[in-house]
Amino acid sequence: MPQIITNTADEIREGARKAGLIPVDGKLSCATLPILRWTGNWTAFLDLAASAGAKLIYLDLDEFHPIDAMIAHVAEALDETGDLSDHSEDFVDRVYHRLEEVMAPWLAHDGEPARLVCTWMKDGVAHVWKAEQRWYIECRQALEEALDELYDLELAEAGVD
Repeated sequence: MPQIITNTADEIREGARKAGLIPVDGKLSCATLPILRWTGNWTAFLDLAASAGAKLIYLDLDEFHPIDAMIAHVAEALDETGDLSDHSEDFVDRVYHRLEEVMAPWLAHDGEPARLVCTWMKDGVAHVWKAEQRWYIECRQALEEALDELYDLELAEAGVD
């Protein structure tokens, strides 16, 4: 199953070359650009890129690293609740251990390809298509739910309604 994303990346590279596009492995930073998120299939995405006159298509293949994800989510939880308290060690430990529990079912996927993001640019607009492993989506949802629960608990403990 982990090869689905890798195989799709290989198919996109081949399809891009056939469409006259140059595939580039790497992540394109689009933070300040308008973004069109493509919801169709990748073949139509490549056809549109070629028709629009794009030259390059960027492929960003993300591997899953559960410990890194957990640490990033702990930092996010602390940022989101920064105005509520000074974050006692108990709170930090509670967040870390709760996310550690939540991540347990996905630890076996460490190092596997989890997400593929393809991007091409035209006239200052980033066109983005992505594919994610189902388990990766489920893991992210579980983490979000756990963070929401922890955030609600932190609000309750701080006496905020």
